[in-house]
Amino acid sequence: MTILRFLEVAKPDVKVGGVVMVAGFSESIGYQEIDNFFQTPLDYQKVKNSAQQFVAINSDNDHYVPLAQAEILRDKLGAELVVLKSAGHLNDKAGFYQLPILLEKLQLMMAI
Repeated sequence: MTILRFLEVAKPDVKVGGVVMVAGFSESIGYQEIDNFFQTPLDYQKVKNSAQQFVAINSDNDHYVPLAQAEILRDKLGAELVVLKSAGHLNDKAGFYQLPILLEKLQLMMAI
């Protein structure tokens, strides 16, 4: 969400090549600690205009970030959605110390 807010307020001439979001979200997921991010709605069009492409990598059984959050990113930003089956929250507790799909997506973005 932090990078999305950054892109939202970036100058119009600022354009990044791409954004990869792992277990990303753009709307409240119910944690008071981060509610300040959602006091105003995200301007998806400004965000979309600030990057050439978006990729969302999420699990279909993340207990913290529901897959519906990634679907919002797909629908609102035109993000490519990569769904990992039964991968949990994609952190060390879920057994993820490396994320090859992330590296693959970054390499594809850098090749453009």
